[in-house]
Amino acid sequence: MASARYLLKIIATLILLVALCTATIAAPPDTRAAAAWLLLALLVLLALLPLARWLLGRADELQQLINARSCMAGFALLAVGSAGVGLLQAQGWLPLFNQLWTALAALALWGVGLMLADRPFHREDAQ
Repeated sequence: MASARYLLKIIATLILLVALCTATIAAPPDTRAAAAWLLLALLVLLALLPLARWLLGRADELQQLINARSCMAGFALLAVGSAGVGLLQAQGWLPLFNQLWTALAALALWGVGLMLADRPFHREDAQ
């Protein structure tokens, strides 16, 4: 069973992502202030990439393996799903939508992949 601290981190991160996406979609696109805030949010996220890489480098081998498995599975599913959605949009069968939903799908697939890759190591019957 996951610890309360771990679950709290995941829930807080998901709330932040949903809030950012909601603010981005709800913001009026023609205002310079909204564009500046969105650009600032993007720069902050890009600045966090080296921190994420550093944290992953400090993880033990098992955690790195679990993360690599989830990234590979998430990327494959996202690539196939994105290609399928693109084909359906090109044919006019699906409306165009904001690409932030693709980013959310990538994060969701990565998170589900993490849970599935981590599952064999946390079985309750394995003592």
